[in-house]
Amino acid sequence: MNEQIPINSSDILEKLRQEDEKAIAKLYKGLIEQTQKKQSDIFGFGEYVRAKQSQYWNREIKTKERWQEMYKDISVDIKVESRIRRVGMKAK
Repeated sequence: MNEQIPINSSDILEKLRQEDEKAIAKLYKGLIEQTQKKQSDIFGFGEYVRAKQSQYWNREIKTKERWQEMYKDISVDIKVESRIRRVGMKAK
């Protein structure tokens, strides 16, 4: 944000919100890809799978080491929702 962009229109704020969501999704995707290359599930996706899909875990994965191997090949869908709030005023 800078003072060169007028943010006095709902259309402009909506466009900024959409661009913000795209940038955040790209950032998260890059971070996840880095952790997958290192086989390091820092987000705990494996624990979530083990807790919510225990039958799948017991049948297919079984161990933490196996999960680390599988983690590098899984696909992750990222959906970002953001809001821009107008707070306060700025006098010209």
